[in-house]
Amino acid sequence: MAIYTAVIDARAVTAAVDMFKIKAPITDTGSQTVSSVLTTFPETASDLRIREVRLGQFTDFGDAAAEILSVQIIKYSGDTGLGDTGHGATGTNLRVVPSPIDGHADTGNRLEQGAKVTVTGDTLVTDTGETASAGLTKIIVSDAWNIAAGWWWYPPEEEMITLKSGDVLVVRTTVPADSLTVNATLVYEEIGKASP
Repeated sequence: MAIYTAVIDARAVTAAVDMFKIKAPITDTGSQTVSSVLTTFPETASDLRIREVRLGQFTDFGDAAAEILSVQIIKYSGDTGLGDTGHGATGTNLRVVPSPIDGHADTGNRLEQGAKVTVTGDTLVTDTGETASAGLTKIIVSDAWNIAAGWWWYPPEEEMITLKSGDVLVVRTTVPADSLTVNATLVYEEIGKASP
């Protein structure tokens, strides 16, 4: 199936952030639309598999003490009600159109109809009243990021996180002591039509 990357390029991070928020595509029934501050996108149901996440920064190397941030990958399953850009959707939280990396050609609006990805949301999902009350919320990965070394989550295939249609996943980091200029990459794969 098609493999895509979504990237953060030289973005300032000064607060606790959802570095990435990705929503697996849902079926557009005609009455169901996904609104964002940018536009409204049609959707096509598909399950996703998260292949890897990379975080790095290139502005803070001079401190006497190494800075360590908490990083978590959180999955919201079921009928979450979470939109594609519903958390702090401002200039610091932008929807990105992922790029195919495996030679898969975008035909028509396929990328526009696929997974919805936003980057560096400084208003966290739970801070805006968005909840997964009708579904399940699980912290799948809880780790530490030494900002001088970067952070790379690249699990074997059997440990990759699967998102079913409508599921939402966020990659969240805690507040840095100093402003960081961050590059980051989320790699995911479409693994077929949505399963029940």
